[in-house]
Amino acid sequence: MTSRTRQTLLVLIATTGVASAEGEYGPMFGGSLVGSHEADATELGGVGLELGIWRGRFGVALEGSHLREIANESTFVTTFGASARVLVVQHLIPSLLEPRDVELGLEIQGIVERAWWEGATREPFRYGLGVAIRLRGGSDDLSNLLAESRLFVRVMASRSASTDLGISGSTSLAMTAPDERELGVVVGLGATFGGGYPDYVQRFRPRPLDTMLEP
Repeated sequence: MTSRTRQTLLVLIATTGVASAEGEYGPMFGGSLVGSHEADATELGGVGLELGIWRGRFGVALEGSHLREIANESTFVTTFGASARVLVVQHLIPSLLEPRDVELGLEIQGIVERAWWEGATREPFRYGLGVAIRLRGGSDDLSNLLAESRLFVRVMASRSASTDLGISGSTSLAMTAPDERELGVVVGLGATFGGGYPDYVQRFRPRPLDTMLEP
């Protein structure tokens, strides 16, 4: 093997290592606009916050939201929960707005949450699965800030309240209907921010040649 061949292989190995490394320096913090369609056709809307930490392709997050009924605001709910996340797709694509690359990612999520309802009687604990599509990029200056746009969809399940059936007469008989699952759909659009390692953030810098060719 010639010296030039060895140098080429070393460059390729080094480049591949940087491209595949996850680079979040710390937690990612952000907010979102959230809409929910409940099992009884109640439509809710509001805001959510999240704090996520990633290690490679695996992440965990703490989440909270406050939603109100859209029709007459008689019902509202505050939630607090946690989610486990797995990044299953990660690919660099050209940005449509600037001469740089952004990272397209697809996450699979598992969620558990505690809900405090006002104006409705529902089970407080819910769990579900979701998917999130994210576009991640860097800042315009030379800082190591990461900015991420997120769109997520979740299907949440809770146990419906039991129904008591009574038969009046000389002998009182009470029966409880079997528990059923109630499903709701949650959709959110938001953004998160955090710090990244310099080698990782470098992939999101503007491309110098394309910048010079701009009119």
